[in-house]
Amino acid sequence: MAVYYRWAEIQAFLDAYPNTDLLAQHLTDPVEIDQGALTDRQAQQPLLTPIDRWGHLPLMPQPMTAQSLAALVRDHLAGRVPARTPLPLRKQRGQDDNPHVQHETEVDLDPHYYERGVAARRQARDSLDGLAEVFDAIEARADALLEELLTVLEEL
Repeated sequence: MAVYYRWAEIQAFLDAYPNTDLLAQHLTDPVEIDQGALTDRQAQQPLLTPIDRWGHLPLMPQPMTAQSLAALVRDHLAGRVPARTPLPLRKQRGQDDNPHVQHETEVDLDPHYYERGVAARRQARDSLDGLAEVFDAIEARADALLEELLTVLEEL
């Protein structure tokens, strides 16, 4: 019964916060969430779902296959469960030990940023000017070579 309650808790959490990083954080440092009764949709979810190697659940609810479940149970009963080190949780940007502290970061923007960008675009346009004529000449030469090749092949 404890497995079912844990599963229901995870389903309720994922409905409220559909993010595996947040779920991992919740499982390591639980926060009380309003679980309430399962909705009809939650009650229809499979009890055991596959989780890929990155920790993602399938987009559409699907149960684990019988073969996968049997392999997991067999490994656990035989004591052959692979040891996995938990991935470090990523902190939110700007978050430190005290989430109530606000950090102000001053950013100095280069005042000539836009002028340099416009100048680079003008230079690129000028250096690529006439490129259409070069491509036209290449295409004409390729067409001529194709015609010569077809003529040679017809004569064989």
